[in-house]
Amino acid sequence: MKKKYSYQYRDLLSLIKIKKAINKSNIFVLLLAAFFLVGTSFTLKAQSDIYESYAILNINGGGNTFYDLQASTANPNFQGANLGAFYSGNTLLLNGAQNKTYKCATDQITNPTNFYYRIYKTTDAPPVFLGSTIFWISDDGLTGLNCGGSDQNQTWQSVGANINVLNGLTSGYYYLEIYTAADYTYTANGGGSSTHTANNGGSNYKATFTVDNPPTAVCANYTAQLDATGNITINATEIDGGSTDDFGIASLTASQTTFTCANLGANSITLTVTDSSGQTDTCIATVTVVDNQAPTFTLSPASLTIACSASSLPAATNGSATATDNCASPTIAFSDVVSAVSGNNKTITRTWTATDANANVSSYVQTITVTDTQAPTFTLSPASLTIACSASSLPAATNGPAAATDNCASPTIAFSDVVSAVSGNNKTITRTWTATDANANVSSYVQTITVTDTQAPTFTLSPASLTIACSASSLPAATNGPATATDNCATPTIGYSDVISAISGNNKTITRTWTATDANANVSSYVQIITVTDTQAPTFTLSPASLTIACSASSLPAATNGPATATDNCASPTIAFSDVISAISGNNKTITRTWTATDANANVSSYVQIITVTDTQA
Repeated sequence: MKKKYSYQYRDLLSLIKIKKAINKSNIFVLLLAAFFLVGTSFTLKAQSDIYESYAILNINGGGNTFYDLQASTANPNFQGANLGAFYSGNTLLLNGAQNKTYKCATDQITNPTNFYYRIYKTTDAPPVFLGSTIFWISDDGLTGLNCGGSDQNQTWQSVGANINVLNGLTSGYYYLEIYTAADYTYTANGGGSSTHTANNGGSNYKATFTVDNPPTAVCANYTAQLDATGNITINATEIDGGSTDDFGIASLTASQTTFTCANLGANSITLTVTDSSGQTDTCIATVTVVDNQAPTFTLSPASLTIACSASSLPAATNGSATATDNCASPTIAFSDVVSAVSGNNKTITRTWTATDANANVSSYVQTITVTDTQAPTFTLSPASLTIACSASSLPAATNGPAAATDNCASPTIAFSDVVSAVSGNNKTITRTWTATDANANVSSYVQTITVTDTQAPTFTLSPASLTIACSASSLPAATNGPATATDNCATPTIGYSDVISAISGNNKTITRTWTATDANANVSSYVQIITVTDTQAPTFTLSPASLTIACSASSLPAATNGPATATDNCASPTIAFSDVISAISGNNKTITRTWTATDANANVSSYVQIITVTDTQA
């Protein structure tokens, strides 16, 4: 009958099973020798167990390889093995395990058996084991343990578990820890069930391996500034945005490191990160090549002063600026800011700009000072002349106005007169013409205008001749006057003179000569005849009343209400009287007294006074 020995002797049993070429009698001898060697420590326990155990791995698709667990064969040992370093794209599959078991009599290895594994970093605490089934494959014949024909060796195996050991692992050093187990039942010692393990004496079987994941390339965009020659060289580190690797980066390389003006703008550059195992990762960085180099002036026109009549175009003011650029010929332009100083004087601040294709600008300021020192030139100088005082002396009537030009802008034309009196209305006008530009540059010209007065006044009212009474006023206002006259220069003086010619009595002729005299003694005259006549008789102002007087009374005018008085329109008349005495009776009589008032022209008025003389006294 096959016996189960304590676990500490199972390697010996395994060795016996491996040496299948050895015959049964030899096995028996060896077993007997082993029995005597171990002595009383050989303890009968159960009639089933695991006598060989293997881990089945497929590394990088090379096929399944059996690793000895509880075995000693030509296969590699799992315990303490270094399974190698695994990189991106590598595989490490735990495809299963194999248990070789034996059973005897009523003790049974139950279906199925199992293997257990766990994967963890060498620096970490071990996790719980995960399990996978090992299926029965075959009964392999008698155990040789003399179980009365009921003993049996068996193979339990799983080769398709396809457990990806590397799944989800980060870079590091790892343990793959395995043990196998087989459940069994037994009848000895009261019966029951339990589990056989192949676990390296409780320490399990451990192999090591390394996971070396490829680096992680992280790119950083970079702006590369061209230098003054239009070139720039960058380092791969300048587009590295923090690439990482668990075991160290060996090198960084960029697909392009040298850039020129031809690369202006965004360039896609590949950064390759290589780790110490030669694994690589790439990323794409955008290298933006920029040109911040402004053009350089090679000719900067010097500042200068020009006349206002001169051209201010670049060709006439020290030329156009020129410039060079690190990439291509720049565009040259200028802009002017004109600042008025005074008049036509001004300052032109000319800013030259050189602009390249990337809008980089250099500027240079040229100052052009514009001055005006040239006086205007007369193009029409009015000639001197003589005019009548009645003529207009305004420029349009006296060969003017003057005209002038200026080198900058039209000048202002003006004149001033100095009048010098000669005599009367005669005078000299000294007219100074000036042409003044905006900068007070002045040209002058003198024109002499001689003003003369040779024209006599003209009567506008010539009093008509007339006849008036001697009592009428002969003053101009009463005799169709006064005369009026005008003059071509100024209001003339009006005068008159009378020549009186006596005719008879108060009759006369007044010859009145009117004269209009201007300031230059130019005289016009006119004769008015005023005929003075006297046809009006005197008028009594006292007509002595008739009366009766005694014969003894005086009959003289003074005693008889007289004498008479009279007036005349021309001069005092002569008063006279004549008496006609008519006797009545005795001393009684009638005196008929005729008073007469006679003027110088024999115009007579008469009046009769009756004086009655009576004698009534005895």
